[in-house]
Amino acid sequence: MFANFFFRSDKSRWIDALSPVTKETDNEKIYEEWDCPQVQCTRKYISTEPDELSLEESDVVNVFKKMADGWYEGERIRDGERGWFPANCTEEIVNSHVRARNLRLRYRLLAASEEYSSYNNMTSKA
Repeated sequence: MFANFFFRSDKSRWIDALSPVTKETDNEKIYEEWDCPQVQCTRKYISTEPDELSLEESDVVNVFKKMADGWYEGERIRDGERGWFPANCTEEIVNSHVRARNLRLRYRLLAASEEYSSYNNMTSKA
């Protein structure tokens, strides 16, 4: 099989899709979920591919992978959706207090979502 890619992030996406093992190279930075940087969206981005993440202005995203060609892979805090997005639509959050507040908010949203799902499962069985 032969493939030609215009962007390195396209190549990385296909490699990720075809092989579950992620390898670190000079062209990318990979972060653990517990120690990843956060970025805030500074302008709206509408995804054009199924593996991309649409962003609204002020969305906060945990970044798991940074590519040298300017694409990031991350998870939107408000709903946990994952995907690729261009770095030029975001600004890194460097204030540790803001990061901590965002993590608390994410925890509350996930806990509320879990509680809501449990409640719906119980009421649907009744």
